[in-house]
Parts: sequence; structure tokens; C-alpha cells
Amino acid sequence: MKIWIKVCGLRTPETVDIAVRAGADALGFVLCESPRQVTFKQAEQLITAIPAHVQRVAVFRIPTEADIAAVIATPGFTHIQCDAVAAPTVARLLGDHSDRFSILPVIRTVDGSLSLGEYPGAAALEPSVTGNDFAWAMAERVLIEGQTSGNGQTADWALAADLATLVPTVLAGGLTVENVQQAIAAVHPSGVDVSSGVERQRGIKDPDLIRAFCLAVRNTEQVQTILPQRSLQPQLASIASSFEEISAQFREERNRSRSRTHMSTIASSQSLRDPFATSGDPTATFGSDTAELAKLLSGEYPDARGRYGPFGGRFVPETLMGNITRLEEVAKAAFADQKFWHEFDGEAKDWIGRPTPVMFARKLSELWGIKLYFKREDLAHTGAHKINNALGQALLAKRLGVKRIIAETGAGQHGVATAAACARIGFPCTVYMGAHDIERQSPNVQRMKRLGATVIPVTSGDATLRAAIDEALRAWVADPEGTHYLLGSAVGPHPFPLIVRTFQSVIGREARAQMLDKTGTLPDALFACVGGGSNAIGIFHGFLGDPGVQIFGVEAGGRGNATGDHSATMTHGTPGVLHGCYSYLLQDAAGQVTDSHSVSAGLDYPGVGPEHAFLRTIGRVQYTTARDDAALAALADCCRHEGILPALEPSHALAAIKDWAKSNQGKTVLVGFCGRGDKDMPILQAAAPID
Repeated sequence: MKIWIKVCGLRTPETVDIAVRAGADALGFVLCESPRQVTFKQAEQLITAIPAHVQRVAVFRIPTEADIAAVIATPGFTHIQCDAVAAPTVARLLGDHSDRFSILPVIRTVDGSLSLGEYPGAAALEPSVTGNDFAWAMAERVLIEGQTSGNGQTADWALAADLATLVPTVLAGGLTVENVQQAIAAVHPSGVDVSSGVERQRGIKDPDLIRAFCLAVRNTEQVQTILPQRSLQPQLASIASSFEEISAQFREERNRSRSRTHMSTIASSQSLRDPFATSGDPTATFGSDTAELAKLLSGEYPDARGRYGPFGGRFVPETLMGNITRLEEVAKAAFADQKFWHEFDGEAKDWIGRPTPVMFARKLSELWGIKLYFKREDLAHTGAHKINNALGQALLAKRLGVKRIIAETGAGQHGVATAAACARIGFPCTVYMGAHDIERQSPNVQRMKRLGATVIPVTSGDATLRAAIDEALRAWVADPEGTHYLLGSAVGPHPFPLIVRTFQSVIGREARAQMLDKTGTLPDALFACVGGGSNAIGIFHGFLGDPGVQIFGVEAGGRGNATGDHSATMTHGTPGVLHGCYSYLLQDAAGQVTDSHSVSAGLDYPGVGPEHAFLRTIGRVQYTTARDDAALAALADCCRHEGILPALEPSHALAAIKDWAKSNQGKTVLVGFCGRGDKDMPILQAAAPID
């Protein structure tokens, strides 16, 4: 069972970011007198950088009418925490705004019994308390802690355990890295709340303790336990009755209201629904858009089989299953290990040069009539976003204990990034590259060799990225124990799409915070190019939970719509299996993969990552195309007006933005500017020569 984690008393952007990255489900901001108190203005600034799937709690003891009015006026809060004695008043004061909030009522354990409030004289909880008195209607769960808050006083675990058998209960009070697993085993709560237990001194959070606490909680989720049978006090039966009778109907209606609002937002931004809706394909019925997106954002997808709804999975030879399983286990342990992220973050900062900036494209904004911002992954070490994943997987390879790393590449950027990461971490490196791509991306071939990699030309098949992946998979099968295949895109068998997205999601996290810092708001639209989809899935994940942000993936439209003239997998493809996973691909009636084409080597691929297929099917992301000539024209605009030579891949996204801007004047747009164009000079010289 997944345990809900709330980290409370946060006061700085750094600790907010650490808590989000550590996997907290909710963050608490103390707005009453406390060493951890923040003002409403400070809370608003902190909240704006939090991803939408993380809940944001306004924490009080006994809030005043002015407090509740301020919460309503502050964008972003999702919950109000208060002593249970104040819950009815809070519910009344919220009035018409009640659909925006849930109440988290606090019950306290005092001398072996339960109290509705902290202060002397607070009403004792009696068996006769009714649902209306207790205002359960807006509560999704209850929080139980000791007599006072924020001082490390432990709650009565026996009483808490009784309560947890009846209603969703969040255990708080005195929890630390050292005792939280024992507490969970004793109480079986649905959630835990920590504040002083992750502080190095009162009111000052310790990032290492936050990470360690969340890791300790997540590790307990792997243990299956049997809840004990207990003899319950009469007052607990009253709580259960009140909670079940009143809250269920209220929450069901509110969720329907929220679902209608969210669905209408998505539908209004979606001009083209999934073709499965009329084809009768069973994937069309795997779940509602809102529910399926929630599963992705909460971590339920990918599931145990590596599936995002119907997409994904692992279709590999038996020879590789042991390797795939071992990679999944090692990655899971690494992602939960603060030492791994310390090393990754240090290298990302000092070697890659993160964070990369968000830049306002002033002249293109004037030219196209929008407010255009670039997320400058072209400024990362080696010139593209690929380095994020290459570094991360090289660090995983150390934990796997392999002797060498192999990789595939199309445009050459992943090959260069892998060669650089192997040189940095200390691995021999072999890169498989299609012979056709070697010709059109010769600068990157030379860079790979300079960085110590062996480059193997692939002449089979179409001699592009698809053939390179085929050859790399064959090499992995030949030496599964001694080799790690450092797959560069969000494709392939599970856990590769998840691993790649995990390392690339730094792009979206940074971009979201940077847009809020620069503009005070989120963009109206987000664009990124999509081949296999690693750059796109990385930046998309920072905004998937924000329904006000339209998201567009831009595929290579090539020369036109005829078979073999494009790489528009999501636009013209159908579901099937390619390179170990079930997703969209370009195939003929017999199921044979067809040739693809793009002026951009990095987009010249007949498949796409399974998470993109999932996002398309639920309607959260719209996928469109840009043709070769449009991409070349957008590249020329960017060179001429911004003094930046983009890679051909993000030039496709720029072309789509240029077209979209014609009917969306004045809107704010963010683009994943995923690479620089030095590598494309041979292609540009042939396709768009300059005297």
C-alpha cells in the first residue's frame, strides 16, 4: 500500500524542491505562530514552484475568519489543516469555495483519550459527537498527533492504531528517520506527517533527513502486513460512523465536479481525439482521462508489468530477461538512495552545467506575436539534453557492475553524450550508428571518437536509428552479463522508458520553476519535438498536472503524408510492438515496420515511447507535425533574429509554434530547445545551402 507522506513546516525553495524530489505527496506551510511560520506571501511564492500532483496544505491550529479569507485568496492551496474543533467553522467559512479544498482535521491524544483541540478547555471527544459537529464532510483523512504540535511529542500509537482501522489516518507527532518504520508497523496508518523529525535545529530543515525519512517510509511499503483485530473504544466507533456517513457522499459529488471541470479543460484544448474512439480498439476503454492521468502522476503507472495503461511492457528474448529484471531492481534502489542523487546532482551541476536557463526570445516573440521562451538544453554539456540520461545511466552501470557500455545513436547527440559520460565515469564505450546517419552527422562522429568511443557503422535495414537500435540489442544479447545498453530515448522494454524519463524530468522541474520566477505564471502552451520522445517526456512531466497548460508534441512531417516520406508515428501510425515495447509505430497491413524519413536524423524513427502513446490516448498531449521545409524556415528565423543556431529537432517545434501563433496571438509559449545545430551543418549545407 502506498503511504501518503506530508512534510510540514517548509520555509525555503530549496527544502520544497528536496521534499518534492524525495517523493512527498503533500507539503505543509505553517501560517500560525510557530518557529516554522511563513507569511501568506511567502507561502504563495513557495507554492508556485510545486508540481500540481503534490498537495499543498495551509496549516493552522484554530484559524480565524481572516485566515480562511487569506487562504481562499492565495492561489494554490489544496488543503486546510486545523484542530478538529475548528473544522465546522472552517467548512462554513469556505462557503462556495469548498470545492477547491479538503479539510485535514487534527485529533490529539491526551492522557489516553482523544481531544478535538490543543488548547486548554478544548472539547473532549465523546461517543455522542455527530458528523455535523465534527464537520467530516470535507475531510479525506484525519491526522492524529500528540497534545501539542511541532515539538517532537509522540502521539499515542495504540489509540492511533485503533483509529486507523476505521478511517484513513495520518500519523504525526515525534516521527523521525529512526522510528517511522516502527510507527508504521504499529499503527498501519494511511499516511505520515513529519516536521521536527527532519530538522537539524528547530525550524531549520535538513535536506538529508527529508530524503532519508521519505526513503524509510517507501521501504515499508514493500512489506505486506496483516492488521490486528482490536477491541475499540466507543468514541472511535462514533468517528467511523461520522466519517463514513457524511464524507463519502460529499467527496463523491465533489470529485465528480472536479472531474467535469478538469475534463472540460482538457477537451477544450484538444482539437483531435484519439482514433481508437471510433476504431473499437480495446485500449480506448482502459480508463477515464482524469483517472488515468492521476495514476501516472501518482506513480501507479508504469505498473508492475511496465505498462502505461495498455502501452509499454517488455517484449524481449529470454536471454535478456535476467538483465532487464536486474536493471529494474538496481534502478529502483538507486532512485530511492540519497547517495545516488547526491552524486548525480553534483555531476549535473559541475559537469553538465545545470540548471540550464529559460530565455525570453524577444525578437521571435515580436515577429510571431506571442511571448516565446526557450528552455536552453542546447547549453548543457555536449550541446543537448541527452547528457542528463547518459550521466544517470552511467552511474547506474557502476552499480550493475558491468565492464562496458554500448549505445545507439541517430543524430549523434546521444552517442556524444554517452561517450562523454563513459569517459567521465570510467567505462569503455561502443556506439552503433546507421551508416546513413554517419554521413549526415559527421561532426558528431568525430566528437565521439575524440571522447574515446568506438563507432560501429550499421549498414543493415534503413541504416538509420532503427537499424542502430536493432544492432545494439543484438550486441547486448551476445554479452548480457558484462554489458549495459545505455538506451538514449524513452523507448524500449520496461524499465528503460521510466529510467530515461526519470533522468530527463529535471528539464520540466527546472522549466516550471523558472517560468514562474520570470513571468509569475505558467505558460499557456508547451511545445517539444518528438522522435522517440526523451526531451519531450522530460519537459512535459513538469506540466502534466497543470490543466491550464496546453501541451504539444511535434513529430517530423518530412516531405508529406505518403509512406516513407515522414516519421509521424502518432499521426499516421498504429499500435504494435517495436524494440521491446507496445506503442505506436509506422507499419504496413502485414505488421512490417515501414521506412521513415526526416531531414532531422534525431526524429527519423518509426516508433515512439509508450508514455507518449498513453498521453495521446487520454488526450492530455496533442501531437502534430512539422514538415522539413517548415523546420528549415524556422531554423533560419531563429538564426537571423535570436543569434542562435538550433538543432533541426527543436526547429520542428519552432515551426509548429510559428503556425500555432497565427491564431493564438499574445499567448505565452515555452519550447523545449533540446539541442544546438552544429551537428547539422552537413545537412544544412545540402538542404539549404548558403553562398
